[in-house]
Amino acid sequence: MRVPGRLQSTGDKRDKETTAIRLYLEADASNAGRSRTVLILREHPTPMQIADSAFLDERFVEAASVLDWNGSFLIQIKFDWHGALMLGNVTTGNPGRHIAIESSFGQQRWLAAPAIQRRMTDGLITFTPDATREEADRIVRGLNNLAKKVKPHNRFNHPPDFSNEPATR
Repeated sequence: MRVPGRLQSTGDKRDKETTAIRLYLEADASNAGRSRTVLILREHPTPMQIADSAFLDERFVEAASVLDWNGSFLIQIKFDWHGALMLGNVTTGNPGRHIAIESSFGQQRWLAAPAIQRRMTDGLITFTPDATREEADRIVRGLNNLAKKVKPHNRFNHPPDFSNEPATR
């Protein structure tokens, strides 16, 4: 109900929600000093050894979406050119390993650990999250909100332009 003389709020805080996302490469036991063990999936926790540092995060997200698929849903994340380069490098050199995906969206959770089955040079990663549909929608909304905020300030938005550089021999 509108009250005359009062500023009305939309009441929708969803446009301010943000989500963090981190992608970690599966490590082998020989990297014990530079890796850690995490539990992936809540219902049937599966231990996985991962690198200490994420190779990709939300700063490089261009867009995210929830896709309906075979009566279920998937999350698809599109990274900018720098993220695509990083994802391509990691997947090219590590076939058969997994990418552990961690997210913070009001709670922190390991969402998935898809196996690297091909080179991912297009900047897209698609996975089935350990989340409800509502949580997946919240994660995606937060990633897209953050992408809108970060993009204008991100120095990695566009590939470097070397057209004015002198040719070297």
